[in-house]
Amino acid sequence: MGVYENAPYYLTAYGVACARGFRGGVDEWLESLRGEPGPPVELRYSEGVFEWRVVGDEVWIPAFDMDEVRGPVINATLEELLASKAAAAKSAGEAAGSAAEAAGSAAAAGASAGMAAGSAAEAAGYAGSAAGSASLAANEALKAAGAAGSAASSASGAAGSALAAAGAAGAAESAKSDAAAAKSAADCAAARSYIIIAT
Repeated sequence: MGVYENAPYYLTAYGVACARGFRGGVDEWLESLRGEPGPPVELRYSEGVFEWRVVGDEVWIPAFDMDEVRGPVINATLEELLASKAAAAKSAGEAAGSAAEAAGSAAAAGASAGMAAGSAAEAAGYAGSAAGSASLAANEALKAAGAAGSAASSASGAAGSALAAAGAAGAAESAKSDAAAAKSAADCAAARSYIIIAT
């Protein structure tokens, strides 16, 4: 049986304070417990021992050993806390691995995009060269067309000259025929004159 089990009475801290001379209500007593704030402290649990120190100090001061105070409830709570910390660490590791994998995929995608951009730039350069060659070919075709037009004009002029020459040759033949006819007529006239004179 514990010390306080089935006790005939109990005392509160406020009751003890009143028994020792405090005069006032509970709220006044609670307010009287407030003192000047001390320096901030921090706690840690290390190898079964709770320790504390003032923030900034190098030395940790043991508070109590858990083996001396813990029971089934505290043991279960500590096991749950340790399991939670382990699960959180595992989740953090998995998240870090996923982040690293995503970063690798992003880097690979960036490299592929860079290669695609380079290929596109190279293709654009080839297209520009092809366009320049096509422009030069078009200019040469225009020059050739101009030359063909000039040749056609020259041929047309030559054909006209040939026709004119043919016309002149025909006229010359006609003139020759006319001259021959005139000569024959003159010969005939001369012969008649001779005959008439002789008669």
